[in-house]
Amino acid sequence: MSFSRNLRGAVMAALSLSLVAAPNARAGVFDTDPTKGGFYISGFGGINFGQDAEFEGIQDPAAGVPGVTGGPALVDVDFGSDRTFGGAVGAQLPFKVFGVFHPRIEIEGSSLRQTVERGAFNSGTQSFSGQLSGTALYLNNYSDIKFSENQVLVPYIGGGIGAVFLDSDIQYFPAALSAPNFAVQGEDTALGTHMAGGISFRFNDAFDLYSEARYTRIYNADFDRRFLANDGFSATVEDTISTVSVVGGLRFRF
Repeated sequence: MSFSRNLRGAVMAALSLSLVAAPNARAGVFDTDPTKGGFYISGFGGINFGQDAEFEGIQDPAAGVPGVTGGPALVDVDFGSDRTFGGAVGAQLPFKVFGVFHPRIEIEGSSLRQTVERGAFNSGTQSFSGQLSGTALYLNNYSDIKFSENQVLVPYIGGGIGAVFLDSDIQYFPAALSAPNFAVQGEDTALGTHMAGGISFRFNDAFDLYSEARYTRIYNADFDRRFLANDGFSATVEDTISTVSVVGGLRFRF
């Protein structure tokens, strides 16, 4: 399924959710209470734990490239932990839902990297190295859970949707060789979504410290399996990539 089809479906789902969640003046449909809103900027950094991936495709080797036309191209990759960081510009909306949930929306730019630890091609024995990196642009929706206006520790939940610009350089070679001879390489733009939960420590009306755990999925990432000796094409391989991140950040309100 293409990025555009994924994006259209996700946008329609997000619009439907926003229509349900939008304040409604009719009593009994949606209860809101006025409260303080405003704008903010935030920055964060932390650790990204890459989940194992299985890139699948069908071999279609170019001339001079080893392989069997029509054969499977299954590249299992185990990722280790690496860094993630980013920032956002957002707005706290001037109402609470059901007297507890204080929503905010934001635009986030972030970066992640996953370092390759090990892997296998078609269940063989190979040595792997390299990394998968990405830059994302998300539209996020969070809700702070506030039981009082003077609350210092404020939990929150939410998520986001957007585009992730990926760059892959995963290299591998049989144990008999001492240098990479194949790689999963290339760039792709894929649909990304994430769910998150965290807690903010509010020093005052201007500054928050926060910590967050996030689960991210990047759908249908497509790359090329290539033979490095002549940069020859071997197969297009695809998988949905999942990560778990733990971050800390600072939020400045104005």
